[in-house]
Amino acid sequence: MVEPRGVPTRSVRHTIELVEGVVPPKGCVYRMGSGELEELRRQIDEMIDKGWIKPSGCKVFSKIDLKSGYHQIEVDPADQHKTVFKTHDGLYKFTVMPFGLTKAPATFQSLMSKVLREQIGRFMVVYLDDILIFSKSMEEHIKYFEEVFIILKKTQLHLNLEKSEFGRDSVIYPGHRLSAADLEPEATKVEVIRNWPQPANIRELRSFLGLASYYRKFVPHFSIVARPLSRLTNSKQTFVVTTDASQYGIGAVLQQDDGDGLRPLEFYSKRMVNEKVATSTYMRELYALRIALDHWKHYLLGCHFKVFSDHETLKWIKEQTTMSLTLLRWFHEIDIFDFELRHKKGCYNRVADALSRHPEYMTCLVNSYDLRKKQKEEIVEHTAKNPNLSPMLEQLQADPSSQPDFHEYGGLIFRRYGNYDRL
Repeated sequence: MVEPRGVPTRSVRHTIELVEGVVPPKGCVYRMGSGELEELRRQIDEMIDKGWIKPSGCKVFSKIDLKSGYHQIEVDPADQHKTVFKTHDGLYKFTVMPFGLTKAPATFQSLMSKVLREQIGRFMVVYLDDILIFSKSMEEHIKYFEEVFIILKKTQLHLNLEKSEFGRDSVIYPGHRLSAADLEPEATKVEVIRNWPQPANIRELRSFLGLASYYRKFVPHFSIVARPLSRLTNSKQTFVVTTDASQYGIGAVLQQDDGDGLRPLEFYSKRMVNEKVATSTYMRELYALRIALDHWKHYLLGCHFKVFSDHETLKWIKEQTTMSLTLLRWFHEIDIFDFELRHKKGCYNRVADALSRHPEYMTCLVNSYDLRKKQKEEIVEHTAKNPNLSPMLEQLQADPSSQPDFHEYGGLIFRRYGNYDRL
């Protein structure tokens, strides 16, 4: 009843016989989700632990580079006139395939796949002009080499010895380091990703994600890790503008929904210039909307977005039949934007509400005292007699600059607090 592990020696073994000349079928490694990859790795680890499977055991690697690979393919004579280029010495045309043609990589890969079709998958991988040969022993490796060299010589494909490596225990092949122990990303490429400058726009962000995605198989849950950045590439994500106004100023916040709720992109607040700019609550709210839309017009022009305000009457702005000249001018400035205005209760409009009521714009009067003539004379008398204050009073009367934080006026000592003087 014990679960089997390993394989005991038996008189019966399964043999696999291949018909000579037939290429074994091979399939591509298809994409998997993070959950599927976890299950695949779990099952592989379990079968390795039980001894049912083992790594292929390739220990010897060689990398062959073809010399000027594209120039080893002829351009069809009927199409050579399409490659004509002009120089000071006259016109020339390519007889071999030049670099930069749209279908050149596909043509070259097609050639290599046809020439080495019987070897690819058995002991070889080919990517354009890079050929990788792998084997379990040096003897086996030499045998494969002879087979490949005979084919390359027959098809007149020339090698670049300077870029080729033979009989190594590890090689770099398209951005990966291959060895008997493992497959890992090339260290220099990882360093490039680490030192990549911070993207400043969608194009740069897509470029970075494409580079990082090349090594996604080495990063568990890559799609989840990269999700916050991937969402930023969605140009169809709707902007949300929330505004509020008070007699002291206006406040607004620009947001987008990243899938986990609204996230702020920028906060904005501005002091109300004076009371005459907007004399009513309606005008203040409309003024706040106008200023916010103008501030973020480089984001909002040309796209549909939502606006939230705690002043419900703004919803009917486009249905008003009569307007003052000021409101009419503001309306024309706002009307160039394509937005849907929704009401948001003040108790839920906390961010914009706080920005419009910043403490910097408010004055709080705590206490006020009116000094009568008699009271002032008594304070002057006590100040002159006070052992702590009288020396300072005499010093200020003799030299006002001696105490920069204090000044004397009418026998009284005042301390400076910003723009105000306090007794």
